[in-house]
Amino acid sequence: MNTSPDNERAGMPSGSGAERWLTCPGAQAAEAGKPDPQTEDAAEGDFLHEVMARGVSPVKDEHHPLIDFCRETRDRLVVDLLAADRGAPIIEERLWLRDADLEPVASCRVDYAIGGLHAAQDGAAMLAIDYKFGRRGADSAEINAQLRFTAAVLGQEFSPDVVFVAIVAPRAEGERVTVAKFTGQQCAAAHREMVAAAKRAMLPNQPRNPSPKACHYCRARGTSACPESIAAATALSIVPGAELSSDVLATLLDRCDMADRVIDAMRTEAKRRIEAGAVIPGWRLKPGATSKKVSAKDAWAKIGQQIGGSAFAECCTVSFAVPRLRLEVPDRGQVGQGSAGRY
Repeated sequence: MNTSPDNERAGMPSGSGAERWLTCPGAQAAEAGKPDPQTEDAAEGDFLHEVMARGVSPVKDEHHPLIDFCRETRDRLVVDLLAADRGAPIIEERLWLRDADLEPVASCRVDYAIGGLHAAQDGAAMLAIDYKFGRRGADSAEINAQLRFTAAVLGQEFSPDVVFVAIVAPRAEGERVTVAKFTGQQCAAAHREMVAAAKRAMLPNQPRNPSPKACHYCRARGTSACPESIAAATALSIVPGAELSSDVLATLLDRCDMADRVIDAMRTEAKRRIEAGAVIPGWRLKPGATSKKVSAKDAWAKIGQQIGGSAFAECCTVSFAVPRLRLEVPDRGQVGQGSAGRY
């Protein structure tokens, strides 16, 4: 029987949203009962996670390099960080964060984890890997709140001397693999932090604090459940564009990123309502252009050979990926973070 993510988590906070409820404790209640819109990218990510979990071959040619990279990196990390005496891996299993009374307060689904002896020194060790198939990558392992949550849970459940947490992001523009090391003491500190924050997030009337990371995947952004996100987005319209200091501009760029997500959520909700028959004064849906991205190889196989090379070339454009400057949010340290590592 299929269950919704909220039911599977028993309504408690999820480790994947740790960045959100750590900084915006009111988000947990605001999101309750809200549907999780499934985008095409999200559906693809779910499918690729399932491929990694089941050990099967992906269907699309473009996915083979991604899966191969993840599998090869996983195997290399296991060999490099853990000695030969290793246990059975934990794959796509939900683990629960528990308080001092052993009551569950939050949970996470682990993509891959395995225990054994530390390859470089005596003592028990755990390795957890999180696969990120998005094109923007993710925070590196040493500042990633989701992986800090994972380290807290693994430290609680298995009491290892050290926990390694890794992000494997085959599509990331920067570093595709980052690793962080948590000592037993750091795991304990992360556990205290996460338990306190998860319990706070479950209390009523907690403050909502919109921010780029808090709003990124929040289901309440741009809805009446979070008027603060709407206020933060619309406030940008009255900010003067001239005579801004660099520090102020840096803050406003953060808000712009958040506003984009809030605005997108409101537009998605408006489309959903109109499609369901609701009337939004002054607005209607109109037919738009649709496009589908296919590889040049597939396009040639389907139509190119039929119409000929010259006609096919007239229908196509060629683009090359070249280095370019882009605005990027810098890494910002977090409380209780593990020690940085690069692989």
